[in-house]
Amino acid sequence: MADVAPTACIYVLAGTNGAGKSSLAGAMFLAAGVEYFNPDQAAQLIRARHPGASQTDAAKATALTRMLWWATHDGQSYEAALGYAPLPEVAIQSDEAQILKIMVDGKQALPTDIATPAAS
Repeated sequence: MADVAPTACIYVLAGTNGAGKSSLAGAMFLAAGVEYFNPDQAAQLIRARHPGASQTDAAKATALTRMLWWATHDGQSYEAALGYAPLPEVAIQSDEAQILKIMVDGKQALPTDIATPAAS
């Protein structure tokens, strides 16, 4: 029987904040010897290395917020083809609120002609 090369595999673990993803599943991955990227630890490391860092490039902030707004709204039309569940309205409203908080030089980064929150 010929040797078969191992197949690379990426597991994505998603869930609400505080659900125990990092604590429980992360510990299970590490115990199994699986590489594990913990975004919470990465964010802590970035904040520690760059205290007070913020986006000052308006073009980058606009591009980021436009992409986030698109993913929250127009990007939802791709959910079925990609096998994702659609975002519930409460998640869309939460995303909108967070995206609208992204500022550059004291101004909202997302252009106001794009920032049209969903009707409740």
